[in-house]
Amino acid sequence: MESILKLIDNYSISFVISALVIYTLVQVVNILLDKLKYSSFAVNKKHDQLLEVRKKISVPLIEHMRKAMFKAGANRAFIYEYHNGVVSLGGLPFMKMSLSFETVDNTFPIQHMRENISFNPFQSMMVLLDEHGYIIIDQNNKNPAISPMVYSMMGENDIDICVCTKIINSKGHTIGMVGLDYVHGNTEFNMHRHSVDGVVNELALEAGALLSIK
Repeated sequence: MESILKLIDNYSISFVISALVIYTLVQVVNILLDKLKYSSFAVNKKHDQLLEVRKKISVPLIEHMRKAMFKAGANRAFIYEYHNGVVSLGGLPFMKMSLSFETVDNTFPIQHMRENISFNPFQSMMVLLDEHGYIIIDQNNKNPAISPMVYSMMGENDIDICVCTKIINSKGHTIGMVGLDYVHGNTEFNMHRHSVDGVVNELALEAGALLSIK
């Protein structure tokens, strides 16, 4: 009889301990779920806020681009922004770029939006931009330091000349590239050659300021 009572007591203690452990685990899981919900809500709220900021800056940014395009006699103004792509098996993110803003005149051909382009073919351009501040890419005077892919992209849209420079944000980081394109001949470019570098550099400063707003 005494052994049976001890067995019951031991069982009761084990039951109580197991119940406490389960209760504690349930409480921990609930706390973690609450934190996850709050974190997801905070992330979504921040994302929505940043989307609103981008909507607000898009209007003045496109207006700056249009003014620069007409001032320089170009057929198109564009902005590529750099971003992280999918993480590789080695754990490092790919560096990519996407066409995020564009404005054209009525002579420019239909442009397909370019997204998630590998940054690798444009590395040499960044070196040239660091050295010269801006670069002129001319289909009729190809620079061997620039990837053939760049000239191929230009050729697909009948672009003869592209003048571009990098966009630097308020923290001093390069976040993208801005440029002006000239289609079908160099007449307009030659007429504005003395001022086009100043126009594209001014546009880069305006873009850097607006894209730094959070």
